[in-house]
Amino acid sequence: MYDTHNYSGLTPNITIMLFSPHKDSNGPFGEYFQELNLLGRGGAVIILIMMCLPLLMATTTALNNSEQVTGLQWLFKLRGAQPVSEQVVVVTIDRGSSRNLGNPEQLIRWSRESYAKLLNRLAQLGAKTVVFDISFLEPRPQQDSMLAKAIENHGEVILFKYLKRSRVKGEHSALDIEQEIQAPEPLLKAAVGDASFTLPKFPAQVVKTELIREASNGAELTQPLLSLWVYHYHLLNELAGKVKSAGGSHTLSHAPQKDNINDYVRLLRWELEANQTFRKQLLEQLAKPKSSAELRALVHQTTQNRAHYINYYGPPNSLQIIPIDTLLNNQAHPLQEKIRNAVVYIGFAESGQTEQYDSYRTVFTSADGLEISGVEISATVFANLLHNSGIQPLHPAVQLLVLWLFTLLPLITLWKLSLRYTVLANFSAYALYLCLAVALFKHNLWLPLLAPLLLTAMSFGAGLYLKLNIQRVREKNVELALANYLPKEIAEALSYNVSSLESRHQLVQGVCLMTDIHGYTSLSEQFSPTELHQQLNTYYGNIIDIVNKHGGAISNIVGDSLLAVWTSDTLSAKICQTALKTAQEIIQELQSATNNDPDDKSTISFPTSIALHCGEFSIGHLGGRNHFEYSPVGDIVNTTSRIEQLNRKLNSQILCSDAFATLLDKDKMRYHGLFELRNKQQPVGIYEIP
Repeated sequence: MYDTHNYSGLTPNITIMLFSPHKDSNGPFGEYFQELNLLGRGGAVIILIMMCLPLLMATTTALNNSEQVTGLQWLFKLRGAQPVSEQVVVVTIDRGSSRNLGNPEQLIRWSRESYAKLLNRLAQLGAKTVVFDISFLEPRPQQDSMLAKAIENHGEVILFKYLKRSRVKGEHSALDIEQEIQAPEPLLKAAVGDASFTLPKFPAQVVKTELIREASNGAELTQPLLSLWVYHYHLLNELAGKVKSAGGSHTLSHAPQKDNINDYVRLLRWELEANQTFRKQLLEQLAKPKSSAELRALVHQTTQNRAHYINYYGPPNSLQIIPIDTLLNNQAHPLQEKIRNAVVYIGFAESGQTEQYDSYRTVFTSADGLEISGVEISATVFANLLHNSGIQPLHPAVQLLVLWLFTLLPLITLWKLSLRYTVLANFSAYALYLCLAVALFKHNLWLPLLAPLLLTAMSFGAGLYLKLNIQRVREKNVELALANYLPKEIAEALSYNVSSLESRHQLVQGVCLMTDIHGYTSLSEQFSPTELHQQLNTYYGNIIDIVNKHGGAISNIVGDSLLAVWTSDTLSAKICQTALKTAQEIIQELQSATNNDPDDKSTISFPTSIALHCGEFSIGHLGGRNHFEYSPVGDIVNTTSRIEQLNRKLNSQILCSDAFATLLDKDKMRYHGLFELRNKQQPVGIYEIP
């Protein structure tokens, strides 16, 4: 008996697409939301930590100190030296000038007659204000009388208040005591006031100083700020008038005497803090166009509570400096004419490397150890206040925003760009930021450099880790996805190398099992595509579980047909028996699912038939030009498809070929005869398996 009908073959269609998948349909950012989802809890924690790092850096003392030393030093070096104030002159005392004058090198042993002569000389040259950065500790009645007369004759002299610090050790702790040592009484009465100016010498460089210190009797102006008030004494009548218009106290409504400036400023600061209405009205008065800009700057410098960041003009000896012996010996000096109407600082400034007194490390400290003297720093701070040119750090909110931007930039660029372009983008961004920082620093605005650089490096490392982690998860997902379409060992091999897909095939002996749903076309018309898709997934899920349980590999699913294979080096009864048992269990499982709840209309009953055939075939990747299918190739596949379609003609569920039945017990099978299949020259014997 021969079959004269034509049966179409089943074309395998397991596809490996070697190009990027279609973008997610959830908008332009759908792909990125998917990657965020891949990060998991650990990735979210890393991102949260990175977002908190700028806030931590902005509030960490150690990092702020490093920024003040390192970042600020970079900016000073990149900016270079600046023109100095012509209204500030420093008269220096060093070992050389001491020898030229015949005085001892130790200042404490100098006769105060030398300072009296210096004051008289400065008065002749027209110095407006003189600031001593020298301590006059022990009384010397005869010398003090001469110096006091010179101070009084000049009229605007500020003395130095020495602060002696000592530590007293107790039973369980140590107490630091600060003792104020003022100049002898005759000198204090003649001067307009005295003030201290202390700087830390260890461990960091001197980058800032306090303008107002808390003394035993309350707030007290330091040497540079008191010098500024004395220098601007002529503006205090205007200030008193504005204080009166703003509703200030009676005491503040009258300009103070020169020797009472500190008490006046202390009361002004207290009233500005205690009376916000007065503060607001006074600031409005000062903001009027007719108000003096110098007065506005004077009040601003006095009322701010933060430290003053010193704007150094250059390395040591950058200011207008005149050695003391030049003035006392009436020698000509190029800067001598600069003394008229200037503020003159007098102090020790040794330029040698050894026995340096009162010297400090700054951003301009050179490799040879040359440091800057305390008198130069005090004069520099005064010049900053006079010209309102102190270094201004960014507002904390703006600084935090900058740090966040440098935290986000590496994360975003790593997400969207390749590693090479990410490095280039971040390097370019920091280079542009550095140029901007240098340009703004020339206008005294200080942008942090070290913190953005550290955050860029840390964020780049975190972003690279997250990127690699996402890639690792995606590769794992791809491998798992491949395992759902390909045999496990093939999926694992492809995860390592897909460059030689065309050569990945092998000749094997094996069994093909093919299933088919009867009446699939009419069934599909009864349901929507979504419902049908869900039902088919459930249907194939049951079949795949059984195939996997018996060691088979799903080679192909096309619509209503499934192809499974068992491969081996040699064809044996064992492998055929396994495939037969699989087919029988599939039929039993489908019948059982239908019989469990026949009234359940949500479950579709798919009447299924199966064909079994065995022989030699090649299995591997088929295709080209970045499109491959993993499929068995050979006559066995087409023959199995044609045998399966005989189930409709013979009203059977499981059919097998004579080649398959020969390896098993034919007595338990029903023989249907020889059938001529389409495109087959030899007829094929067909058996039905009950």
